[in-house]
Amino acid sequence: MLFGKKRKDFQKRLPSICSKSFIKIRVLIIDLSTGEKEILITSLLDKNIFEYKIFKDLYHLRWGGEENYKFHKVRVEIENFSGKTTHAIEQDFHATVFTGNIRALLAEEAQAEEEQVYREKYKYDYKINKNISISILKNEIVEALYDFERDLEVFCEQMKKAMKKSIVPIRPERKFAHTRKTLRKYPMNRRRAL
Repeated sequence: MLFGKKRKDFQKRLPSICSKSFIKIRVLIIDLSTGEKEILITSLLDKNIFEYKIFKDLYHLRWGGEENYKFHKVRVEIENFSGKTTHAIEQDFHATVFTGNIRALLAEEAQAEEEQVYREKYKYDYKINKNISISILKNEIVEALYDFERDLEVFCEQMKKAMKKSIVPIRPERKFAHTRKTLRKYPMNRRRAL
């Protein structure tokens, strides 16, 4: 239960939720292969249906989604806006999401087209480098959308061809020690990658 200032802050941020209510949660401590312990909090309370042993693999399935958030926040700096007005912020946000989605679609097609080549040619599986592919696309997409006479199919093929040149190996079981970094600030006089 929340008291005093914390309750007022809670009610201000989440007015539709009663601050006097109780929420049941389940806390799980998972032993990782590195010897570290990971703490998971869930609302899946029934231990008969949701056994302890499923949570490590279940949590690992979230990794793709977490990496996608990281890509948008860190690589394309979705929170770094070119202006302070609502219009500027919404415009930057939607342009970034749009460009990221176009990149993902083109990279997925390019990856599928080259999958067999990668298997035959290289020791490891390979994937298209996200950072380079977004860099390739960001310089061309605005021009492609403004040029009404430009053939978009040709544009897409050109982008995929360029993306296929920037691949990185997928090395199974590769791990790095995590280091804590200070939070980055996005000053208004610095333009993001997109």
